[in-house]
Formats: sequence, C-alpha cells, structure tokens
Amino acid sequence: MPDTLDILSKMSKLRKDKIKEIWEQVKVNSALLDSCSKHNFELMKDRKDRRYKCTNCNGELDTVNVIWYNKGLEHGTKQ
Repeated sequence: MPDTLDILSKMSKLRKDKIKEIWEQVKVNSALLDSCSKHNFELMKDRKDRRYKCTNCNGELDTVNVIWYNKGLEHGTKQ
C-alpha cells in the first residue's frame, strides 16, 4: 500500500526528498509565526508571488492570510 509521500510524489512529480525539504520549511515557518507576539507584515519585493514577511519574526504568509490576519486585528480593536 503506498504511503502519503508516494502519493504526493506521483501527483506533484516531485522527488520524495524535495517534498520532505518543503515540509521542513513549512514547519520552520509555522514555528516562527506561532512564536511572534504581533506581526508586522511587509511585501517581499524580491518575490513575484506576492508573499509577505513579518519584520518581527521573519515568518512568511501569502496575501490572503495577511488580509485575514489584519481583519482579525481590526475586529479585535472594535470591541
């Protein structure tokens, strides 16, 4: 029976070691974001995919998640 890594490799056409590398990057980024007390996201100018980096923790998010993070802050200050 194939494991998840086999399935992801077949579907993505990526080697298993590359998938493991990406997963490690995801875990590091999540830890950075989770450890931050308050994010300050700025657009990463050197990227074409419109990613944002927090100037406090260096964690990265895409545009949609930054928008929702900022909306959460906005809603939290209205109470």
